[in-house]
Amino acid sequence: MARTETDWGARVGDVQDFISRYMKGGQGGGISGEEAIRHYDTIFNHLKPAEFEAAAQAAFARMSPEQCEQLARLLQQRARQQEYNFPELSEANAEQFRDAKQLALIVCSLESKERGIFRDMLVSGGDQGGMGDLAKEKGPAIRVPLIKAAIGGIAAMALNTLIRTRGTPEGRPSEQV
Repeated sequence: MARTETDWGARVGDVQDFISRYMKGGQGGGISGEEAIRHYDTIFNHLKPAEFEAAAQAAFARMSPEQCEQLARLLQQRARQQEYNFPELSEANAEQFRDAKQLALIVCSLESKERGIFRDMLVSGGDQGGMGDLAKEKGPAIRVPLIKAAIGGIAAMALNTLIRTRGTPEGRPSEQV
């Protein structure tokens, strides 16, 4: 009898549905903030640093250069608010922030210093105070479409890669969604 769960504890059908909706929804529009966090949290500890970097780069590449810069500026703001000192954020320029590959490298550098910091800085923002146009509504930070696109995008890209490369629970690679 075929198993329906991945080796990392998620149901294959749910994962494939999440990936499909993310890919079709554009900028995270097809997924909820809660499921973006759930899938990110489920997969995060199963990713090797290179897999995380590739997923981040792929997710950021789906965002416009302006959105990448907004995300980086938000990370800078959250780092200041939470009293983190990350030179890769404070010393980077707008050109680096606008490039998906450079932004992924910056995020991976943060993750190498403190595992889970990217998610924590974005999701712990509470009421989005001081976020200007990024926050169209009050409430949990994951309601901000840009944050949902970043967190959900990394989760979807990582899950898609893991299903294709590590295979389904039955031990065979799955077709890319």
